[in-house]
Amino acid sequence: MRIDENHQLEQYFFDRPTIDMLADVLVQVDEPCCLCVPMVARELNARGRAVTLLEADKRFADIPGFTEYDLYRPRSVERRFDLILCDPPFNRVLLSQLFTAIRVLARGSFAQPLLLAWPADRASDLIGTFAPFGLRATGVVAGYRSVKDIPENRIELFTNMSWSGPS
Repeated sequence: MRIDENHQLEQYFFDRPTIDMLADVLVQVDEPCCLCVPMVARELNARGRAVTLLEADKRFADIPGFTEYDLYRPRSVERRFDLILCDPPFNRVLLSQLFTAIRVLARGSFAQPLLLAWPADRASDLIGTFAPFGLRATGVVAGYRSVKDIPENRIELFTNMSWSGPS
């Protein structure tokens, strides 16, 4: 079943190569969390892997592990995660709100492994805000279904792990 993006809510889905690349990363951990990344969660589920999907869009409630989640009013969940993957609505969420949500999900641990998608031209803001987590740019650019591949739309992946892209 194909679900269309909701651009009014700034919902854009990764393209197939990006979904596969990110699912390849998350399939290696025991407790992955997809925060605002429903298509990667769907792929993990298709591969037979359990995943926690924290998502506001109830159209994804059929994915096992789905929990309705409000990024703007973050709350802790019972699980601890080996990796949190997040593709937030860049222009709708303030970095301070995103930092708070991630910190809550990480239970205050700045050692929490993260993989975040963020506009490359705003990298210094992300790295500064997330300094306690030690984020760095990977140089890996995410592709999207309906976003033109032009420099001003470049979304890069940032992490605090040793991962530097697909092998």
